[in-house]
Amino acid sequence: MGRKAITSVLGRLALIIASFVLALVLIEVAARGFVAFVKPNVMLLDPVLGWAHRPNAKRTYYIEGHPAVVETNELGLRSDLGSTSPGVTRILVLGDSFVDGMEVSNHDLFSEVLDELRPDLEVVNAGVGGYGTVQQFLYLKRLQPVVGADKCILMTFENDLTDNITPILDGIGPRPFLDENGRIQPLEWATFAPLLLPVPGAKWLHRHSVAAYLFRNRVWARVIGGDSDLYVEGLRAAFSEDDQWRLYESLVSRMRDLCPLSIVAVPRKEYVRSQDKEFGHRLKQAAEAVGVSFVDLLDDLRPEHFYEEDIHWNVDGHRTVAETLGRQIPKNGWEAS
Repeated sequence: MGRKAITSVLGRLALIIASFVLALVLIEVAARGFVAFVKPNVMLLDPVLGWAHRPNAKRTYYIEGHPAVVETNELGLRSDLGSTSPGVTRILVLGDSFVDGMEVSNHDLFSEVLDELRPDLEVVNAGVGGYGTVQQFLYLKRLQPVVGADKCILMTFENDLTDNITPILDGIGPRPFLDENGRIQPLEWATFAPLLLPVPGAKWLHRHSVAAYLFRNRVWARVIGGDSDLYVEGLRAAFSEDDQWRLYESLVSRMRDLCPLSIVAVPRKEYVRSQDKEFGHRLKQAAEAVGVSFVDLLDDLRPEHFYEEDIHWNVDGHRTVAETLGRQIPKNGWEAS
C-alpha cells in the first residue's frame, strides 16, 4: 500500500473516530439538557455519604397521578432553616425516603405540618432516600455544627438495618457501611464495579457522565437485574439478624452522643394492615438498651394513609404522622423513657 493510500485510510479512520466522539458529546449534552430541564436530578453523588440531595433543586414528581413539588434549600434540605426564637426547640429529623417524602409537595411534608401544629418547635427535615443508619449518623455529624439542633429524631424503617451492612445501592453507587466490629468503612468503588457498565473507564463515566449514568440505571441494570440481586444478598450473608440489631444499637449510641435523640418506628404498609407489632417491639427494645425515648407510628397509621402501589405515605399519611409526633413531643422535648 502506497503512502497516498495509507494517508487516505488514516484520514478516514480519523474521521470515523471524530464522528464517534462528536456523537458521544452530543448524547451527553442531550442527557444533561434532559436532566436539567425535563427531569432535574434531586440527588448527587457524595464522596463521604455516597449520595445526598442536590442544593437548591426543584422537581415535580407524579405519584399515582398526584403531583409532588419537591424543593431543597442551599443545604439540600427540604426545610427552611431560619433563626430560632426564644422558647423554640429546633428538632432535626433523620431518616430515609419516608422522611424525605418526595411523594408529596414540601408544604404537605410531615415535618412542615408538624412545624405548623407546634409553634414551639422548628422542625428541620434531613431525610434522604436510601439512607441507612450509617449514613444518617454521618449526615448528623455533618449537619449538627450547622443546624445546632436541640433534639434529634431518628425515624427507622426496617431495611435501614440491612442498609448498614450493604456497601452499595444498586441504582446509585457505593456507600459507607459497617464491618463485623461496628467500624464504619468508607466508599468502596471496587465493590460496586461488577454492577457498572462493562466498558473501559466505567467508574469515571458513572461519576461524571450523565448519559452513562442514565444508561447504566435504565438499561444495563435491567440486563443484570437478577445477578445484581444475588450479588447484593451475598454481600450481606456474613451478618445475622442479631448482628444487625447489635450494630444498629452501636450507631444509635453514637448519635445520642451528638444530639439528644428519640427513635420513631416507621412500619411497613403490610404491618399496618395486619397490625404486626414485632418490628416496633424490637426497635423499642433497642431504644431502651441505649437509653433513648421511642414512638411507634403503627398505632395511628392506617392502610389509606399509604399510596395504593407506592410504599410511601400520601398527604393524609404525612398529616397523621405529624399529628402523632405533635402529641408525643412534650413542651420541653423528649427525654429517655
